[in-house]
Amino acid sequence: MLVVNDHADQLEMVKRLLGQSGFSVVTATDGREGLEAARRERPDLIISDVVMPNMDGIEMCRRIREQPELRTTPVLLVSAHRKDSASVVEGLRNGADDYLEVPYDPVHLIAKAVQLIERRWAEASLRASEAEMRALFAAMTDVVIVLDAEGRYLKIAPTDPAYLFKPPAELVGRTLHEIFPQEQADFFFAHVRRALSEGHMHRVEYSLRFAEKEVWFDGSVSPMSDNEVLWIARDITERKRAEEALKESEERYRLLFESNPQPMWVFDLETFAFLAINEAAVNHYGYSRDEFLAMTVKDIRPPEEVPGLMEYLAKPAAGLDRAGAWRHRKKDGRVIDVEITAHRLTFAGRPAELVLVNDVTERLTAEAALREAEEKYRSIFENAVEGIFQATAEGRLISANPALAHMLGYDSPRELIASITDIEQQLYVESAPRCEGIVKLLEVGGVVRGFKIQLRRKDGNTIWVSASTRAVRDAGGTLLYYEGSVEDISEHKQLEEQLRHSQKMEAVGRLAGGVSHDFNNLLTAIIGYSDLMMMLLKEEDPLRHYVEEIRTAGDRAASLTRQLLAFSRKQVLQPRLLDINSLVTNVGKMLRRLVGEDIGFITLLRPEAGLINADPGQIEQVLVNLVVNARDAMPEGGKIVIETASAELDKAYADLHVGVEPGDYVMLAVSDTGTGMDEKTQARIFEPFFTTKPTGKGTGLGLSTVYGIVRQSGGNIWVYSEVGRGTTFKVYLPRVTEDAPEDESVSKPEPPLRGTETVLLAEDEEVVRRLAREVLEGYGYRVLEAGNGGAAFSACVGHDGPIHLLITDVVMPGMGGRDLANRLSRLRPEMKVLFMSGYTDDAIVHHGVLEAGIPFIQKPFSPDDLARKVREVLDGV
Repeated sequence: MLVVNDHADQLEMVKRLLGQSGFSVVTATDGREGLEAARRERPDLIISDVVMPNMDGIEMCRRIREQPELRTTPVLLVSAHRKDSASVVEGLRNGADDYLEVPYDPVHLIAKAVQLIERRWAEASLRASEAEMRALFAAMTDVVIVLDAEGRYLKIAPTDPAYLFKPPAELVGRTLHEIFPQEQADFFFAHVRRALSEGHMHRVEYSLRFAEKEVWFDGSVSPMSDNEVLWIARDITERKRAEEALKESEERYRLLFESNPQPMWVFDLETFAFLAINEAAVNHYGYSRDEFLAMTVKDIRPPEEVPGLMEYLAKPAAGLDRAGAWRHRKKDGRVIDVEITAHRLTFAGRPAELVLVNDVTERLTAEAALREAEEKYRSIFENAVEGIFQATAEGRLISANPALAHMLGYDSPRELIASITDIEQQLYVESAPRCEGIVKLLEVGGVVRGFKIQLRRKDGNTIWVSASTRAVRDAGGTLLYYEGSVEDISEHKQLEEQLRHSQKMEAVGRLAGGVSHDFNNLLTAIIGYSDLMMMLLKEEDPLRHYVEEIRTAGDRAASLTRQLLAFSRKQVLQPRLLDINSLVTNVGKMLRRLVGEDIGFITLLRPEAGLINADPGQIEQVLVNLVVNARDAMPEGGKIVIETASAELDKAYADLHVGVEPGDYVMLAVSDTGTGMDEKTQARIFEPFFTTKPTGKGTGLGLSTVYGIVRQSGGNIWVYSEVGRGTTFKVYLPRVTEDAPEDESVSKPEPPLRGTETVLLAEDEEVVRRLAREVLEGYGYRVLEAGNGGAAFSACVGHDGPIHLLITDVVMPGMGGRDLANRLSRLRPEMKVLFMSGYTDDAIVHHGVLEAGIPFIQKPFSPDDLARKVREVLDGV
């Protein structure tokens, strides 16, 4: 935007308004300076005053229209004169696009600006489209004909004469029935009538014979007016021939595919869905063809082998590939051993893999029986689950079993023994001090049991183990070697770390919730009194700007407390049954605009994902926060994938994840291909005010808000990330089986805010109580106020007239709001109750405030919010 005005205060005001609306603003103080800025900046819109020194707005507008590069730039004149005044009329004649009279509504200014910019873009787009269509028509090689409702040729575009029965000059003015045989003419005429009657374009495929040569056409028939159609026909003869040849080729290969005695199938390499199944596979596995085509290759594998399958499919392959031995599961539940031969190919335009299956179950069963007989006499050393070793006093391994080799990441005990020549230096993460202590214990007692230590694996990663070691000596007491066992306790240590992290997050959450409660009371006063002051100040009052800034700061602080409450799981939720797929679809339209054009946006929504019982606004906030974080992690573009699915988290999964209850869940995953995170960052990612973004670019409350919402909704969230490989957040929310209720929301008229009823106000925070009393009295209500539950009870008993409404804080010293409402309801059963609180923790739930149908207003609130809620409760809305 270029804003030209010689009044500094008006210039600054317009600049601030436009800047707050997201526009980039350049300013000038007179017409001459504005003309130079317009040439330099090429703005999308110029907003100019009319009367200015050096060069007025009218002269500037005229000169702008003389500049070729600025000729289409819209100009909005701003003046205190009426639109029909001479100066304004002259400005519009000299090229101004619109006019705005001072004083004006800021919203009107923004709307005018957006309207003029959008009109400029639309006109530019239209000009480009018209030029493109003219060039396209000139270069067109298709048959283009205009026919009237009687089938008469009106126009024929330049085309190959070989596609016309007669020269174009002989066709114009004649009808289809004069050119073609009766049957063909009727065929073409029927499509002309269909286009005119239906009012939209339709396609038709047909063939014509020219000089003993059959030519196929793909035609489109579109109505141009009530009695004219446009017929465009393209020669598709070569395509039809290619399709026929392809069809014959496909038929031959399909015959080979279907007649193969071994099971064969083709599956999609991206979705893993079956695309084609031969009869042998149907007979061997027991699934019908339709059942197969509704499944993926993961469905016929035991769950424990799915990761291995995914790892194999992720590797590049070319030509025939001996994929090795796998296990498959038949429809009856039996698991069979198979050998796979595979070939990567393109199937129906999709990357796919052709698989040939050889069932080797019987052969492997026989081999297993033979091995079992051979292995019956192997030592426990080879078959132990725990790692077992022998080592010299110098720290060199003498022997090791396969379990220890696997635990340390080596392919075999032989490789482990050859690689480790000094246990202390090569395996121990904490070397000398820890090692010396263990040796001393062995020298004294001969045995050390259950000492915990970190070992370094072959790949450089570390694991925690619990080791037991004893010194083996000869009859004379001379040390021969050490031997012992090693148990991998990394998962146990991981669970301990998860528990500590969970306890830390819980403690921080309690602190955040308590702070937010006190802030909500203060913010209620700040926001409320700001609104009351703005009601008393006129628009032009210089103090109004300061009050508006106070109100804005109050709103930002309220937003901050809401985020803290979300993290601490102490916000008020309004849960209902939700279809997670519908929610993602609705929010996805906004998210596509949010992520930008340089980021791919993909949604994979499983129909069976199911329903959850949650607050829709909060779940939308979870989704938006995760997508924004994904976008920010991809400054150079990438891909975001949102996925839903049903998930069953069993006891084994729950044992490895603190806080997870086994059961059925709905999984919502957001993945990106961004920068990823290391383990230290992942450990703190959900902490409030922790952020990896530069200073000023993030509050550090986005993911902590997500964490609190998910946990308060009864779910769990986990992050999976690698540096440089991207990040996936998986949210698990409890799955419900009820049917989603129909939307019964009805648009209701806005109720009046004023009233004359008597209200009993019980609030222990004086500043909130005083504000609420002033607001209610300002709207016409009679207010009886009390600083606690006991005082409110006494005021009610001592009042002779009716009390129409009790407004009470939930948590007060002595008698709480719920107890007060129960006691007063027995005395005045006709009295209605409205609860309020800024302390939205479990106490409110225990007091019953969140039960369906009980009126509640959350602090902080504005005067209008309070008046509107009071009116709704009194009127029973």
